[in-house]
Amino acid sequence: MKKIAITTLIVLIVFSCREGDTAKGTDFNEINITTNSSCSCEENEHSRICKNILIISKGEHIDSLIDGEFGKPINYRQLSINNRSYLFTENVYFGNYGYEVGIYNLYSLSETTFMKPVLKKNVVLRQEMPNAFNKEYTHYVNEKTVDIDIKENIVFDICSFVRVCPEAQPDCDTILKSCTSESYFFSN
Repeated sequence: MKKIAITTLIVLIVFSCREGDTAKGTDFNEINITTNSSCSCEENEHSRICKNILIISKGEHIDSLIDGEFGKPINYRQLSINNRSYLFTENVYFGNYGYEVGIYNLYSLSETTFMKPVLKKNVVLRQEMPNAFNKEYTHYVNEKTVDIDIKENIVFDICSFVRVCPEAQPDCDTILKSCTSESYFFSN
């Protein structure tokens, strides 16, 4: 009896956590953007088995992106720059030893260049480099913050920080801070 109850519970959990072909759509000036995830349940949405797909269609054109981290929705927004439609995606990927990369993509949604990449920018947001110095284990951490402003152009405001974090101490010391601004302009 106990086996039947456990099996029933597992079957219910598996089927309740599947979203499958259900989608949320957003319609913008004849452009349809639909998200599709293989999981929607709280327990599984951050799982590696849950991939997220963005389906973009305009008229007879249709394309899809499998982007972003597994288990997290693709972060996107539709833009209009100089009366042209674009799709902007920004996602963060995590790696070993505190390694994080921000990936920023801009795709054209025009009739002749549908879903062609216009801009691709990768920024290493965090990278740790452990080192032994004076018999003390220390982490050297490079971190960046990225603020994005999109109007008639795209501006990336990037601030870099270098921190020294001795393992025996609770706080890190910032030894360097530098901020830059990168602008990408669009012609009419």
